[in-house]
Amino acid sequence: MGTPRRTRVTIGADGGGRPREFRLPRPMLLLLGGGLVVTWVVAALLVAGVVRGRNHEARIAELERELAAARAEALAASALREELDRTRALQDDLLAMLGLTRATAGADAQADSVCDLPAGVVSVDAPPPSGVTAPDIADPHGGQAEPGAPPSRWPAAGVIVRGFEPGDPARGREGHPGVDIAGTEGAKVVAAAAGDVDFVGEDEVLGKYVEIRHGLDWVTIYANCQSIKVGPGHHVRAGEQVAKMGRTGRAPAPQLHFQVWRHGVAVDPRQYISGEPAAR
Repeated sequence: MGTPRRTRVTIGADGGGRPREFRLPRPMLLLLGGGLVVTWVVAALLVAGVVRGRNHEARIAELERELAAARAEALAASALREELDRTRALQDDLLAMLGLTRATAGADAQADSVCDLPAGVVSVDAPPPSGVTAPDIADPHGGQAEPGAPPSRWPAAGVIVRGFEPGDPARGREGHPGVDIAGTEGAKVVAAAAGDVDFVGEDEVLGKYVEIRHGLDWVTIYANCQSIKVGPGHHVRAGEQVAKMGRTGRAPAPQLHFQVWRHGVAVDPRQYISGEPAAR
């Protein structure tokens, strides 16, 4: 029996009527089926294209927002650079009016003390103590000072509540060039090593403080004191009282802010003094 050339299609009638019967040529039926398949494929491709187009539009909008933000940051950086250039030019004009250059102004601006810094600023990379270099330091008792020895004892009884923290000028992070020893107000503050009192002063940040030079290499600083018991040029022995613990400057409570400097650079006192301060 051969394959029929026509396909019978029967459609039932509503209401119990006689069903209708159609005979379609087989090629026409195949053509209709292929057309339906192609229609579905084309519709699927169109839907996929629309979805991809919307995704691309969202990505383009996001990139445009990022580009606008980058342009705004670039404009802000450019404005800041221009402001810095104007400030620098103004500084140069002021220095020229005073007959100074940047180099000479920087040399003249060195403080008499490592603590003579603007209020609220304590830099680990400050100039050498007393604004002089090691070869120019003379022994106040005559002759050239000896290299000296590092501090060997804690200057006060109490508890260290904040340690040494190196600064990071590149990231704008200030350091803490010493340790804070919390104790009893009025308690003794003694010299951490033998030396000569080099400077006594008072600062908005450090309050009342005293610097002691130990030969060429070392300087110790005792700050936030209630009172100072020695004066410049006074020679002190290790363990001799030099001040009383207080809460002057920005000290939140009675404490001693203790710094150790070597060759003009603040160092961690714990590197040279073992153990902990005595109990108060």
